[in-house]
Amino acid sequence: MKQLTMTEMATEEKASRKPAAKVNVKTVMKIPQTRIALKETGITYDIPPVSNRRELEKFFIDLNSEEAFEKFTILAVNSRCIPIAVYSILGSLSEVSAYPRVVAAFSLMSNAHSVFFCHNHPGGTNRPSAEDISSTLQLQRVLRGIDVNLLDHIIIADGNAYSMAAHGDVDFMRR
Repeated sequence: MKQLTMTEMATEEKASRKPAAKVNVKTVMKIPQTRIALKETGITYDIPPVSNRRELEKFFIDLNSEEAFEKFTILAVNSRCIPIAVYSILGSLSEVSAYPRVVAAFSLMSNAHSVFFCHNHPGGTNRPSAEDISSTLQLQRVLRGIDVNLLDHIIIADGNAYSMAAHGDVDFMRR
């Protein structure tokens, strides 16, 4: 085995650092940048800080009383329960889809500390269906994963409100 001098070792080390093939670095990839923002609709809502369930129910009744289709509404509030954004999804005569991805995106974009849900049953009772409860639980799990509290889900029908929190259908306090 031949002993290498310091110069030969340095030359061999430099050679080992050379790329195996020439790489063309002139190719530039354009990657689009996306900006997502909340859009103001110009609609104004008269709702004070949420200090009790009755005020919240009145707001949601007023918002949904004339709807012929199911509508799912999210009210985002800050840590002092002051409303900061409202988002509604219009559905069909008998259902509305509140996709977890949409609910999470709205909650994050509005910088919500907590949210309230509401949807209406235009032609029926204000009692939650099994599907209402299971979808609320699914959305609650998603929101917990992004550190947003779900405080209540209210169902409106015939001018009356039903609070899932008040009736214990979902445990809103568990973290």
